[in-house]
Amino acid sequence: MGYAAARFGHVMFPENVYEPALECAELLLDGVGKGYVSMHDIMHLLYLECILARDTETFANKSKENVLARQGSYHGDTLGAMEAQAPSSYTGFLQQPWYTGRGLFLDPPTVFMHNGKWTLSLPEPSGLVMKYSLRAGTTQILLACIHLIQGAGGMHMVDPLFQRMLVNESQHCKIPVIFDEVFTGFWRLGVEAAAELLGCVPDIACFAKLMTGGIISLATTLATDAVFDSFTADSKLKALLHGHSYSAHAMGCTAAARSIKWFKDPITNLNITSKNSQKILQKILLRELWDAELVQQISLHPSVSRVVALGTLFALELQADGSDGGYASLYARSLVQMLREDGIYCRPLGNVIYVMSGPCTSPAFCTQQLLKLYTKLEEFTQGENQAFDSVARKMQRLQRYMTRSNSIARGKRSLEGYEDQEPEPKPKRPALASVIVEALKVDSLQKLCSSLEPILRRVVRPISYSL
Repeated sequence: MGYAAARFGHVMFPENVYEPALECAELLLDGVGKGYVSMHDIMHLLYLECILARDTETFANKSKENVLARQGSYHGDTLGAMEAQAPSSYTGFLQQPWYTGRGLFLDPPTVFMHNGKWTLSLPEPSGLVMKYSLRAGTTQILLACIHLIQGAGGMHMVDPLFQRMLVNESQHCKIPVIFDEVFTGFWRLGVEAAAELLGCVPDIACFAKLMTGGIISLATTLATDAVFDSFTADSKLKALLHGHSYSAHAMGCTAAARSIKWFKDPITNLNITSKNSQKILQKILLRELWDAELVQQISLHPSVSRVVALGTLFALELQADGSDGGYASLYARSLVQMLREDGIYCRPLGNVIYVMSGPCTSPAFCTQQLLKLYTKLEEFTQGENQAFDSVARKMQRLQRYMTRSNSIARGKRSLEGYEDQEPEPKPKRPALASVIVEALKVDSLQKLCSSLEPILRRVVRPISYSL
């Protein structure tokens, strides 16, 4: 990168080809795009944005549902990409005030480990599937957008069979397919591209993040001849004009070229291995980085609802109810703080904790991180249980206090000879349930316990009398 900065500085890429960009393009065509790509365009915008912009006029009068995507998907913050994802935390008015959502968004089946076993979660049947059946020959679907792992949506692994069927059906109906591999590409899932896991190829694929080894920002979009030719015309206005000043910048292309070669070389990456396949003589893979027995043990933990471990990614979802679940949840905050104190700096997705290694990280180091995670998970669970027990004991003492106070009041009325008479009506006081609801409005369990005493003084006033 230092050489690139000194030798090239900054080169305006449109109509100018130079060494780092050319080398990066050749490596992409021989790697993640091998077999279906014949052009490349390095930029930060996704082709999803571009195709939506290109075909808006064609589909404007036919249907609002232009993109086939999935619930929980996220494809970036550009206007077109935001339109191609389902309503979520990212599409609210404060995040995207122009959002309308132009797509058919399906609930996909997902795969995860729970209680030591891999499980397939099937969604509820939806009438949308029948209404917008691809076999019906509808022209309402413009393109299909595929995620193998829904990263920002909570690290959900979509069922590969569902993905393969969706790709095959879409291509049968002449619907272009996009693989969004910004997160999953370049060995994140143990292979160079997710297309290898699905056994099918897209019309368009988007890559970023690990393409440069995470050192500097750069993204690339690969496309087939058919897609490329759709932007070819005599007029410049028919071309793809979604470039920017830093397209194919020298430092990014140099870092990408070095990273792509580094990850595939068994000398520099000791995790690279090969596997014989019926279709491919030698398939390059990453060795297993996460200890299988430890992954299974974590999935058996009572505080964990699901686990996903694939390639360089390990994710777990904490058991949570109501507002404790979802992207806006702060439920995992205390666990995250514990992990930071032990040297693991992670950013949770609500109640989902995930850990990612590099493609060159040793399995021994990954095992060490999982052991730390399991230890802190135990401490987190014990803390939650102790807090719950403390509140339960407080409630029990409250119950005994109320019972004793009522008993004393009945004894007083009996001594005064009013046991057969109805007691005089007293001013209404908050019921026990109201007390608890009011107490639960505080910020933490510790404040909850300390707030009960003054509230109880209003509920039960001391009764003084003389025999």
